[in-house]
Amino acid sequence: LFLVAGAALRFSVGRDGALPALQGRLKRIGPPILFGLAVLAPVQALGAQAAGLGLEGLAEGHQILPHVWFLPFLLLYVAMIVAVVAATPRVSQSLETLTERVTRGRGALLAITGVLCAGSVLAVIAPRTYAIWDDPAGHLKYGGLFALGFWGGAALWPRLEAHRWTAAALMALKAVAWLAI
Repeated sequence: LFLVAGAALRFSVGRDGALPALQGRLKRIGPPILFGLAVLAPVQALGAQAAGLGLEGLAEGHQILPHVWFLPFLLLYVAMIVAVVAATPRVSQSLETLTERVTRGRGALLAITGVLCAGSVLAVIAPRTYAIWDDPAGHLKYGGLFALGFWGGAALWPRLEAHRWTAAALMALKAVAWLAI
C-alpha cells in the first residue's frame, strides 16, 4: 500500500505539481480520517469496554483510528514529500538519483526487503503502536516504502516485475519463518 501510494503521488506531482497533488490527497484522505474519528473510534471504544478490555490503549493514543490507522500515516508522508519537492527540488532530484542507483537489478528487492527488515528489527526495540506520534518502527517501515515508491518512480516497477519470482520465493520463506516463530 505505501509503496504504491508513493508511486501514485509521484505521478500526481509530475502531472499536477506538488501543491495541487497535496490538495488532491487531502480531499481523498481527509474524509475517511474524519469518519474513522467520528464513527469507528467510538464504536471500537465501546466494543473494547464491553469486552472488558479497558480503554488504556485508547487513552494513550494507540489505535485511536481503528481500521484506518494508515491514513494519517499516508497524509503525513504526502505532506513531507511535497514539502521536500516544493522547498528543495535539488534534494528531491538527488534522492531520485540515489534511489535509481540503489534499485538497479536486484537492488529493488533488496531495498524493499531492507526497509521491511529494519522496521521489524526496530519494532522489537520500540513495539508498534500505530499512533502517528509514537511509532518509530512503523514510520521507518511505511515511510521508507512510501519514499521508495515516490523516488523510485516509473523505473522501479519494471525492476520489481523482472524479479517477481524471486520476490514470491522470499515471501514464501518469510511466511514459513513467521509460522515457525
